[in-house]
Amino acid sequence: MTALTGKKNRSATATYALLVIFTASLLLPSESIPADTNAAIVLQPEQFRKVDRFSGKGNYYGIVVDGTGNRYIRARYRPPEKPVRLGCKVPDSCGNCTSIAWDWRVETPPSGSSEKDPRRNDSGAGVYLIFKEALRTTVLKYVYSDSLPAGTVVRHDGIPLQRMMLVVKSSLASSPRGSWQHVDINFRNDYLRLYKTETCPHLSAVAILTDGDQTASPVDAEYRDFILRR
Repeated sequence: MTALTGKKNRSATATYALLVIFTASLLLPSESIPADTNAAIVLQPEQFRKVDRFSGKGNYYGIVVDGTGNRYIRARYRPPEKPVRLGCKVPDSCGNCTSIAWDWRVETPPSGSSEKDPRRNDSGAGVYLIFKEALRTTVLKYVYSDSLPAGTVVRHDGIPLQRMMLVVKSSLASSPRGSWQHVDINFRNDYLRLYKTETCPHLSAVAILTDGDQTASPVDAEYRDFILRR
């Protein structure tokens, strides 16, 4: 292995460790979505806030209003920017939620990425569901992949007491680039199946990440209409 290759591997490992620490910490913005006794809870774009401790200095996300008044989150990553994470806490009143839905689209995917390779682990769009129980943190990460087919599952055990399952939910191989894709997930069922357990901890937070730092790629993506349901 050359010194340059070793340096790249160490950089990729460090980047992944930072991502796992971010998801495990739950040090998300203090503003959380309000308690709601209705069947569905909507996560508004403004409630996804930059997590400064685990983000670069800039912020390449913004809120866009389309011609019909609908609002969505737009991500415009440009290398060599540091990745920026947005997060939203889930209130205790939604502790019994079992499903989440959202729309996303990727207009410019990362070039040459693969979620299976930590040296090329960039996704056009990613949604993290973060579960915290005592000292243990577990994560379901759903991605819009440029290279892997929908249904692919990748297990990441980054550091002790923290585990992440990455699930390819949408793929550019089977959906037109730049088109909105609707995602509707029973995350409780996914959690029980992927972690091979009989119980699912309460959902603590939802986060998003669009970046292209591992592949030095520009990436353009949008997210909208996050809805939690019981």
